[in-house]
Amino acid sequence: MGSLTETRLHQMNIRLKREFTKPTIRILVIEVCIACMECVLLVHEELLKVNRQFEVI
Repeated sequence: MGSLTETRLHQMNIRLKREFTKPTIRILVIEVCIACMECVLLVHEELLKVNRQFEVI
């Protein structure tokens, strides 16, 4: 889980496509809005409240 700028998200997508070439491997990236992130429960840790563009979980 982490925050990504749009540029880093694009870079990550390129790298994932390069490294995971089998069609049976699926990686799902979902943009989570700030309101949804406020409802997330993370056990044993606290979510940092920062301005996020994308969350990687």
